[in-house]
Amino acid sequence: MQDLSPPDSFYVRAAKACLEGGKHIAAQQEFDRIAPELCRHPAVLEVRWAIQAHCRHWEASLDVAQALIATAPERPTGWIAASFVLHRLKRTAQALNSLFPAAKIFCDIPIIPYNLACYATHLKSLWEAERWFKEALAVGGSAYKSLALSDKELEPLWKKIREL
Repeated sequence: MQDLSPPDSFYVRAAKACLEGGKHIAAQQEFDRIAPELCRHPAVLEVRWAIQAHCRHWEASLDVAQALIATAPERPTGWIAASFVLHRLKRTAQALNSLFPAAKIFCDIPIIPYNLACYATHLKSLWEAERWFKEALAVGGSAYKSLALSDKELEPLWKKIREL
């Protein structure tokens, strides 16, 4: 899919900047300026997802994430977003299963095995969680070890993580 052109590209960037600044209402206002015919563009869907997730509209954000996967399966953001929302909706087993294909497709993106480690830990499958965490560490380096040691989701693995 081709890149967005001005002014819509500006609205997308402005909406992202507003979200980063914690201003979700301003982000929605910028988002609303995007041409309606671009509603299925991956960059637009990513911003729409971020706004919905920021507002904790989990069901709506899941719909957007699934649309992003359908529209742009070659982008990791939809896969990550969908699994994140499923976990938030307390459908962690489904989150884990939905992110498995992404781990094969995007083997160079450490947040995917990291999230899989979190989901497996939540499901009390610690051997699986440890395996996924080791993969995240191999791809993402020591920054992921530091992140994991402050992540309550991975607390059952902290002893093993310290040893790595």
